[in-house]
Amino acid sequence: MKPSSWILSGANRAGTQSQCLGLAQALGLDPILKKISPRLPWRYLPPQLWFAPLRSQDSTGDPLSPPWPQIIIASGRATVASALHIRRKTGCYTIFVQDPLVNPKHFDLVIPPTHDGVTGSNVIPMLGMLHHLTQENLKEAAQQFSSQISDLPPPYITVLVGGKLCALSILKNNNS
Repeated sequence: MKPSSWILSGANRAGTQSQCLGLAQALGLDPILKKISPRLPWRYLPPQLWFAPLRSQDSTGDPLSPPWPQIIIASGRATVASALHIRRKTGCYTIFVQDPLVNPKHFDLVIPPTHDGVTGSNVIPMLGMLHHLTQENLKEAAQQFSSQISDLPPPYITVLVGGKLCALSILKNNNS
């Protein structure tokens, strides 16, 4: 039987969600996605000042209540306080993807990008980023879009760009 697991990700944060899903998939987990959306003033305060993180959600966030998971995979600033609170309360194994911006010793495992310079005995820095792309879903996507690229000569190159600033920059360039 697979251990129960949650992914904690900031609401509307597809990039951090994707990284967590990639790790969960690699571990063979079937996680429940919990979107974290802290209300004011919590969303602007550092995690150390969240005195009741499980009650900090606004109406768009998912409830954080039992049954508690055995494993949490979290990413993004908004998830730190909740992940650490649940870990202290339940003893669940907690993995943080990216730099948690708090001492990594508070987590069981931290997987930040190498360029963040996070160190510790429980830190596994990585070059690039976790994802959930597989040969199988790339082949499915190729079939889905084959009619749109059939007139183009190979090789095909795909560039994945994420983040609000990138999207705004692309939109701005297209409108100018």
